[in-house]
This record gives sequence, C-alpha cells and structure tokens, in this order.
Amino acid sequence: MASRKARQYTMYPKIFSLTRRPSSGCEFLEVEKSGDGAYVARCKVLDRYLTVFQVEKCEKYWRSCPFRRFGALV
Repeated sequence: MASRKARQYTMYPKIFSLTRRPSSGCEFLEVEKSGDGAYVARCKVLDRYLTVFQVEKCEKYWRSCPFRRFGALV
C-alpha cells in the first residue's frame, strides 16, 4: 500500500482565517484553532482547507453538498 504524503499548505490569513468558530452539521468539516487565535476549517473529503467563502456555503448548504454525498459513499 502506498504511503500518503502530508500536503503542505501556505496559509493566507485573508483567505482562510475565520474570526469565529464555524458551525456546520457536516461530519466532514474539521475545525482547527490556529496559533493567532483564529480558526481554519478543513474538508475531510477534499483533504484541504476551505476558504472563508467556502465555509459560509458549508454552514448554510451542508445537507446538499456534493462532496458530503461523495464522502458518505466512501
């Protein structure tokens, strides 16, 4: 089995940093607190961090998210 390499991301605060902890009913949303007290959100299905705009969509439309449906199948 091939080992999975950890992906490295450059964190651009204006794109990824959230001033409040996001709340979504999606089981694939993972929230982390960064060193400066801000929050970042990660989608387990996409295996990447979400932008502020994407987090807003995740909070509102998580029930109809195509990535969530895909994650539930796997």
